[in-house]
Amino acid sequence: MVTKNYKKKKDDGGFVLVATLVLIMTFSLSSAAFTDMMMREVGASKLGQDSTKAFYMAEAGINRKVSELRNADPGDIGLTSLNGQGEYEVEVGATTITSEGYSPSKANYEAGHGSKRTVEVEVSTPTPSNFYESAMLAAGTIDLIGGNYKVIGDPTASPPIPAIQYSGVLNEGGGTITGAKVQVAWANPLPRLNFEELKTVAESQIKANGQDNVYTAANIAAGKAFPVRFWFTENDGIDNDNDGTIDETDGSEKGDTPNTVYVETDLTLNGNISIGGFYVVVGNLINSTTTINGKGSIDGCVYTLGQYRSNGGGNGFGVIGGIWAGSVRMNGNSKVTFNSEYMTAVDDMDIGLQLQITSWQEMPGY
Repeated sequence: MVTKNYKKKKDDGGFVLVATLVLIMTFSLSSAAFTDMMMREVGASKLGQDSTKAFYMAEAGINRKVSELRNADPGDIGLTSLNGQGEYEVEVGATTITSEGYSPSKANYEAGHGSKRTVEVEVSTPTPSNFYESAMLAAGTIDLIGGNYKVIGDPTASPPIPAIQYSGVLNEGGGTITGAKVQVAWANPLPRLNFEELKTVAESQIKANGQDNVYTAANIAAGKAFPVRFWFTENDGIDNDNDGTIDETDGSEKGDTPNTVYVETDLTLNGNISIGGFYVVVGNLINSTTTINGKGSIDGCVYTLGQYRSNGGGNGFGVIGGIWAGSVRMNGNSKVTFNSEYMTAVDDMDIGLQLQITSWQEMPGY
C-alpha cells in the first residue's frame, strides 16, 4: 500500500511539472505577443507624431516664404531646421510655393525612420482693375439693410464710376444706389496694400502736437485725437500741391498726401463723428472690424481686410471718399459717396500691393 501511494504521488508530480511548463510557455508567448503589440503601438504613435510635426514644418516653410516674397525675396529656401523639431525646404514657382516638411529630419525620412508632408499654395499679386474707381469695393458679402442707406458713385464721369464693386453677394434693401453695381472676380481676395509702407507714412506724419498718425489700442483708449480733415498739411513753406500757393497749417491749402491713419486695432466710433483722412484699419487683419455708430462723417476713405459696419443714426453717418473692405454691412441712415479727388490722392501714394495666397492644398502621395 505504501509503495502504491508513492507511485501515485510521483505520477502527480510529473503532471504538475508538465502543466507548469505549459503555463510558462503560454505566458511567454502571450508576453511576447503583448510586447510586440506594444512596440507596434509605440511605433505607430511615433509615426503619427512625426507626421503631424512634418505637416507643421511644411506650413512653417510656407509662412516664411510668403513673408519673404512680400519683402521682395523670390529665392527658394534650402533645408532648414526649426528649433530642433524638424526641417523644411521650399521651392518657389511662377505662381506656386511648395514646402516639404520633415520630422525628425530629412535624413531620417530617407532612411525610413521619419515622416514627410508636402503643402503647395498658389499665390498672386492681384492687379487692382478699377481699384480706386467706386464708392464701395468688397471682397465678400455686402448687406445693405433698410430703406435709408445711400451708395453714390459718379455715373456722369467718363468713364462712369460705379457705386459698388464686389466679388461675393450683394444683398439690397430699399435704399438708394446711384451708379452701377459691378461684380468683379479680382476683388476676392481684396487686394492687399503694403501695410509696412502705410505704417511708415503714418509714422512720418507728425502733427503740431507731436503726435503721429499711428493708433494703437492704448492710444485710442487714452483718447488720442484723430485728424479732422483729409489732407495732411506740413508747415514746411513748400508748395506741396504745386498750385502756386504755399501750404498753411490751418488747412486752407491741401498737402501733397492724405492724412494716413494707421489703426493697429479694431476701430469703433460712437456719437457725433467728424474726422478726416485715409483710414487703414489693421486690427488682426482678416478678422478686423470697423464699426460706426452715430452721426457725422469721415471726410476721406476707409480700408480694411475685415468688415466695415455702419449704423447711422440721427441725421445719418457718411463716408465721403470711398470704402474698401472684406465685407460690408450698412444699416440705418448711412451713406457712402465717391470722391474723385480723395481717391486720386490715395492712388498717387503709390502704395505697393502684397502677395496673397489664393489656394492651398496638401499634395497627395507623401
